[in-house]
Amino acid sequence: IGPPASDLDDVIFDPETGGPVLAGQVSVTFVPGTTPAEIEAAAAALGATVAGYLPSLEVYVLSLPPLATGDDLAARLAAIEAHPAVDRAASSGIVEIQAVTVTDPLQGDLAWPDAIRSTEAWVFGFSGQAVSTAVVDTGLDGYHPDLAHNHRPHWSMFCGSCSIADDHSHGTVVTGIFASDDNSVGFAGMLPDTNALVVKAFDEEGRSTTEHMVYGLTTASSRGVDVINGSFGLYRAQTDPLLMTLVDYEVAADGALLIAAAGNDNTNRPHFPAAANFTLAVGGVGVNSEQRWNNAPRIGSYYGPWVDIAAPAENVFTTMPTLATTTW
Repeated sequence: IGPPASDLDDVIFDPETGGPVLAGQVSVTFVPGTTPAEIEAAAAALGATVAGYLPSLEVYVLSLPPLATGDDLAARLAAIEAHPAVDRAASSGIVEIQAVTVTDPLQGDLAWPDAIRSTEAWVFGFSGQAVSTAVVDTGLDGYHPDLAHNHRPHWSMFCGSCSIADDHSHGTVVTGIFASDDNSVGFAGMLPDTNALVVKAFDEEGRSTTEHMVYGLTTASSRGVDVINGSFGLYRAQTDPLLMTLVDYEVAADGALLIAAAGNDNTNRPHFPAAANFTLAVGGVGVNSEQRWNNAPRIGSYYGPWVDIAAPAENVFTTMPTLATTTW
């Protein structure tokens, strides 16, 4: 679907969720059987242009004059849905990555392998060879000595099959936790024998749109991977057509398991895609692994009945881009 049709800084705030959405972009599903010509005509009648298309989900991205405030958002969406050719409409949310805290020792000082007993799993052959993984994030430093042989680049939201270079660091940080190679360098991740498919769907500031998040996930799942890592999220209503379509697509068509971060804002408010029914939502525990990670009031793990499991979230040692001052 190419780069975002709207500037990610041109945002308003949805009064329902309080979250940021693009001021001049919405996603729309049309009534089955609507022809391309009828879709173009409907967009023109709504004062919009078709800015993008997610073919596997049959979701169209429409560009409209930017709203000044979120107060008019509900009326805009209602007007779009009132068109006889339109099935559903939703604002384009801003999706943000979830930060990971990083420390400085190497393998001997890692706390999380003992907490999750990953090295015991390796003894039984669960080291990643038989599991196809993907990570949707800010890209990857493909030259990092612990990641160079454990990834396969695939797609960038900015230019398709061009570079997936990590210009933020979050993607390298997240990927290293599970895909760092067992190669006598640095440390070994949870699945040191995996070969992670890398999808770059977030920009240098760690931001994306709802549409690009969904397209990144379905790009990964359509390649037949078993597990997708999603360390990002946003506040969205469960009736959001993009997210609900994604549920159907993931479960019915591909069957990939999305493992998503519950979030770091220290609240029980549902966070998507982690709170969707098809995901495994992962919360965080502190250094002693016996209680929720909670550095109130600033940050802490999300909590609530929609969080499925928890994993270490504090003092997590992992990889950093080699362009940074440190490699680990």
